[in-house]
Amino acid sequence: GLTPEDARRKLDALREHCRALGRPYDSVLRTYGTGWTILAEDEAALRAKLAHYFPDGIERRYSGPWRDFVMAATPEQAVAQLGALIDVGVQYLIVETLDAADQETIRLLAERVVPRLRGG
Repeated sequence: GLTPEDARRKLDALREHCRALGRPYDSVLRTYGTGWTILAEDEAALRAKLAHYFPDGIERRYSGPWRDFVMAATPEQAVAQLGALIDVGVQYLIVETLDAADQETIRLLAERVVPRLRGG
């Protein structure tokens, strides 16, 4: 995923482009979209879920420029990762799942991640 350092660098570039064009930086909704988000209660459950989706290893499916496409995390890790992006200026998050039947990810996102990010 996007690191806070990369986000800061990209937002600085955006700020400079806005300045050059005479557009107010704050008129741009600064958005980040996750790739495939997979959440689980704890590290063991997360490893099991990743083994289910990627029996040959995640790196066999997503490598090169796609190597960070999957955000696999516990709720606490997701709060830390997404919260760090908010801290550097991201205003709007789009969280994607590629398995609509993965109700655990959706529930954890709704109950344990999003409430801790609001107002960030």
